[in-house]
Amino acid sequence: MGETLTQKIVARALGNEHVAVGELCLVEPDLMILYDWPALSDWYAEVMEKELGLERMPYPDRVVMFLDHMLPVQNQWQADFHRRTREWCDSQGIVYYEGRGIGHSVVVEDGLVKPGMLVAHFDTHVSTIGAVGALGFGLMKEMLMPLATGKMWLQVPPAIRVNLEGAFRPGVSGRDLLHRLVADFGPDWGNGKVIEFGGAGAKNVSIDSRMAICDLINYVGAITAMFVPDETTGDYLAERALKQAFITPDGDAEYAQTVTYDLSGIEPTVVAPPSIANAKTVGEVLGTRIDLGIIGTCAAGRVEDMAAAAKILAGRKVKTGFKLFVVPSSEKSFLQALEKGYIKTLVEAGAFLSSPTCDFCYAKAVYLSEGQRAISTQTLNVPGRLGNMQGEIYLASAEMVAAAAINGQIEDPRPYLAEE
Repeated sequence: MGETLTQKIVARALGNEHVAVGELCLVEPDLMILYDWPALSDWYAEVMEKELGLERMPYPDRVVMFLDHMLPVQNQWQADFHRRTREWCDSQGIVYYEGRGIGHSVVVEDGLVKPGMLVAHFDTHVSTIGAVGALGFGLMKEMLMPLATGKMWLQVPPAIRVNLEGAFRPGVSGRDLLHRLVADFGPDWGNGKVIEFGGAGAKNVSIDSRMAICDLINYVGAITAMFVPDETTGDYLAERALKQAFITPDGDAEYAQTVTYDLSGIEPTVVAPPSIANAKTVGEVLGTRIDLGIIGTCAAGRVEDMAAAAKILAGRKVKTGFKLFVVPSSEKSFLQALEKGYIKTLVEAGAFLSSPTCDFCYAKAVYLSEGQRAISTQTLNVPGRLGNMQGEIYLASAEMVAAAAINGQIEDPRPYLAEE
């Protein structure tokens, strides 16, 4: 029996020809990623030094740190935390990026992660790197082991195959496909498994959309997700002057389950409050009053998102009293959107633009008041995520956020994008 993409990447990292599903392996991740988060990034530093006696981690060249939270800093504690983070990186010989963008996006855009790599992070949204066929695992405090030893324990997970056909229609993107999976299979479908996307229609899914899908794959309970590298992956790498041999699954690979989706049949779909399991088509929530919109976080804010939002808002205005925040996911995406005129269009429509930061995702930069509703591309909609337990959050694509900003209510974005 052939092997899945997951098995092949683990086998490569292990230095073996083959691995079996369920096999327990001690592997060396190709890259270890951190970001500035209290009681995690500083906890690793403290434990390694004070409890393990490690003055310097063994493989700092395989570690990268992102200062992408608490930007800009809002108080003395945050400023001091960032200072200590920089000092620790310097003492360890770790490269760090500050203010360059959200790490989950930057590692893909800057080519730090390439197809076939095995990557560790404490955050589950490292699954974003699956957009280019890399395997990312979120380990939380278990990240201490690879940081301290360069190796991690991994039990080879089974995989679910999602075959894609056709192409999205205007006004529909990767976020809608992800929400469709939630609606069809629920939040436990992928428990203990990796979701592998492929098929003839996969080439019609942009890398930006792939990043959104993979970033949020924990909505269906999966460990992580990947798109099988294809010509779209190759074109993306070529634009960045990167070359990489692709690893692909065998044609007779054994999957725990195989499902097929025709992308042309996917509708705009949201996740309604109070949880990521509450998926609804746009028709079920049309007209719902919305007070605030966010386009950004590690799940969006890329050039494709800003382009779609700009097309919808061109020549229109954000409704008076509605607050629309647009937060590019990286410096590179910000500059590209600026060069293409998307930023100008969004500002003219009445959007508030921010430099790249994670802080619009978790009530560090924007808050709801009691009874307010937000529509956002962020990662979670649990009560209190935007600061108020009585506020409601609808999770949606950038297209749906932009459409809602026009009249202050949930609308179908497709008519706006169909207009010439």
